[in-house]
Amino acid sequence: MKRTGLAVGALGLLVSVGAASARAPIDQYAQFDNSESEITDLKTGLRWQRSTDAVTRTVAQAAAYCQARGGRLPTYKELLSIVDESCLPVFVDGKLVTSCIDADAFPERPTGSFWTSTPASSSPRANYAVAFGSGLAATFSIEDVGLRVRCVK
Repeated sequence: MKRTGLAVGALGLLVSVGAASARAPIDQYAQFDNSESEITDLKTGLRWQRSTDAVTRTVAQAAAYCQARGGRLPTYKELLSIVDESCLPVFVDGKLVTSCIDADAFPERPTGSFWTSTPASSSPRANYAVAFGSGLAATFSIEDVGLRVRCVK
């Protein structure tokens, strides 16, 4: 947690005052430092892209982007595995938002929806996506909707 200051509480105890952030279980990810572009999930064995760009892409564009990085689009189940169930409010770019992803492992704390490679059961022209602002999933048209992408290996 990034400390923003210290304060003396009502009982005279020194307490840290700072932004709260969601945290995955201590044993979920392999050790890493902030300069690394990927992180290994010890529970699944998958290597995740830590930071993403803000570019939105169709499913085809997202798959090509991941392939160019030596990875692939994650499945619905894989992407859900990095949702942090203890969603917490955080400040991102000066706005208070809800973040459902480990802030240490994935520093930019995205809140939008991210593509998966899993087709929706309701339509052959839609795929599942996961929103890291809520931890929930939805389906979107694969042809004309642009969403963010986090690649996996």
